Amino acid sequence: MNRTFTLADLEALIDRCGSDPHDWPRGTADSVNALVARDDHARRLLETARALDADLGAIAAPAATDAALVGRVLQTVRERQRGDMTSLATLFTPVRMAAFAGAAVGCIALGATLGLVIDQTATQSYSQGEEVALLVLGVGEDGTGFGEGDSL
Repeated sequence: MNRTFTLADLEALIDRCGSDPHDWPRGTADSVNALVARDDHARRLLETARALDADLGAIAAPAATDAALVGRVLQTVRERQRGDMTSLATLFTPVRMAAFAGAAVGCIALGATLGLVIDQTATQSYSQGEEVALLVLGVGEDGTGFGEGDSL
């Protein structure tokens, strides 16, 4: 492609292919070199484009990695995956299950005790304080829930 290159051609070439002659179409480098040799503006344009490409290349360069870094990353991933399964398993440990069972038994015992106390007091006459307590517990004078005719 030994045609005479213009400044506009050089700008279009740099925009499309960059400043590296290896990325240009075959035969273009000779035409560009001839233009740069005779035109200072073309030379500065090419130098600026090469500096910009070098800066962008340095920014986009991949980070250096080694086998040790890759190993640490994979180990962390494995530990976190195992951690997720062990955290689920720790929800159902025997100690936690016993604590849950103890709390359930305690609630049942408290409910039965309150039921007996309320049943025994249902036949008595109540003071105003006792009636308030029964109201809070939701029990009427007859030992059932409050209804019409129950008083405070």
